[in-house]
Amino acid sequence: MYGVIALMTVKESQIDEFEKAVSELAKAVAANEPENRAFEVFKVRNTPGRYKLLEIYTSKDAFKVHVGSDHFKVAMPKMEATFAEPMEGELLEGL
Repeated sequence: MYGVIALMTVKESQIDEFEKAVSELAKAVAANEPENRAFEVFKVRNTPGRYKLLEIYTSKDAFKVHVGSDHFKVAMPKMEATFAEPMEGELLEGL
């Protein structure tokens, strides 16, 4: 297994745009990436504009397929345009 936990801080004025873009990405991942096991977006409670994303893949290669996909390449610039600060991420490897 291979995973990612990302923390995103979104400009409060662009929360709707971010949520639309990340929701579209989640739907595309579910429809097109059979080796994705989870793609979950969470709002951080009591902190408007803060989100955590949990992604789980069957392998590092499956993650590489994800970041190389057309839907990822379309969604990321839309999401990044809403960020108040750079995204933080941790890459995880299963035991």
